[in-house]
Amino acid sequence: MELKIYEILKERGMRMADLAKKLNIDQSNLSASLKGNPKLSTLVDVASALGVEVRELFPETQPSFTAGTLQMGERHYVLVPVEVSEKPYIFRSARFLKEVEGFVLRCLKTDGTISLCGLYEGAYPVALLYDNKSRRLFLSFCPKGDDYTTIVYEPDDKFITKYHYTDELVANYIARNIMNDIEELL
Repeated sequence: MELKIYEILKERGMRMADLAKKLNIDQSNLSASLKGNPKLSTLVDVASALGVEVRELFPETQPSFTAGTLQMGERHYVLVPVEVSEKPYIFRSARFLKEVEGFVLRCLKTDGTISLCGLYEGAYPVALLYDNKSRRLFLSFCPKGDDYTTIVYEPDDKFITKYHYTDELVANYIARNIMNDIEELL
């Protein structure tokens, strides 16, 4: 994906050399760090130097979900525009618990970050994001208009170890909490 940095620079009457100077790095290093899959920290620095949001560095796609960034402590997560090539995944309450339970099981066994997105009951946007480094699961849910709610779930490792709970029991427990939270928000 080509970033819109040159377009933004042109709008501001700047060159890549000017941006590199603002960031106190060599122009060739800046260009190299923006090729391929740049680090989020680099994108945050570039966006800040240009006075734009990180999402503005990415080309618009139509149709798209809103893009933005999520910051949890010192960590930044980028939410980039995605093309919608088919209907969004629909979660039905009857099977939602099993879907989330399966997702949580995958979370417990991954070394990375994974997500699950869709529409709850075909109407309410829901996104689950798991970050293995912080061992946190984030639920973002929009039951009313633009009013998003984000809830963070953190496993209690001492409790899990003390009672020798299996991954399946932990996944079921977290999935039930997520389901209860969503039902409360509705």
